[in-house]
Amino acid sequence: MITLGTAEREHYYEQGFFIVRQLYNEEQMETIKQGIQRIIDRAKSGEGSDVPWINKEKGIVNRIGSMLSPGYFQKELADSLEHSPIIEIIESILEQPIRYSLFGMLASGDGQGYVQNWHRDLVPLNSPSEVTDLLRDARDLCQMNAALFDDRYLTIVPGSHLRKLTDEQNEALRLNPSGSVPGELVVELGAGDAVFYYPNILHRGYNPDGHFRWSLHHAFRTADSPHREYEGQRDWISGVEMERFGPRVRALLERFSKSMVLN
Repeated sequence: MITLGTAEREHYYEQGFFIVRQLYNEEQMETIKQGIQRIIDRAKSGEGSDVPWINKEKGIVNRIGSMLSPGYFQKELADSLEHSPIIEIIESILEQPIRYSLFGMLASGDGQGYVQNWHRDLVPLNSPSEVTDLLRDARDLCQMNAALFDDRYLTIVPGSHLRKLTDEQNEALRLNPSGSVPGELVVELGAGDAVFYYPNILHRGYNPDGHFRWSLHHAFRTADSPHREYEGQRDWISGVEMERFGPRVRALLERFSKSMVLN
């Protein structure tokens, strides 16, 4: 069991991220990969729901979302959350019970590169209410990437999650919105490692050479947080068969369903 103590929690709030090494061992990763490969094989054959393709002939996919939905459901993936310390870690960070928000995978490959502009996921850069908005969600929302293969495709600026950008950082972004900025850090994950981070930290995806990537990508909010429009997923969550999930994941999804009523 992995939980965060006071020192780790303070690091997360001061820096905007925290890395856990070997969240998954080799056997667990192999099981997860089998579930993902089944989604891909079913989509390629036409038997299952389609996926965003980079190269369908080679079976190379792009980012996949809502992987707990009926069209994608694989027990191995649900169990990768049910039987992992992810829930405890995020509840340690946010110091509250949590609900589901997103369960997907970041993927790339086949030499199809990408370089994102620097951004915060939910708060526009340099907006009049930027700091207020950052502070509002800092103890309500946590995101994670868990690498199934070595991963260095997320770049962040530690400490940028609760304040406006510096003049030097703004000048760098003015000259090149996707280029290097002062204070940046490449998040280096080995297979099985995970980074937990506040998605309003300044960050970018950076994989210009299109290296192969499979990294689980999940997000959670505090249990009483109302549904946000960007979360979507109303189309499948209300009719999903909760019995197919273990009790811990079922609770996350039931709280998510309840959040749609609160909004």
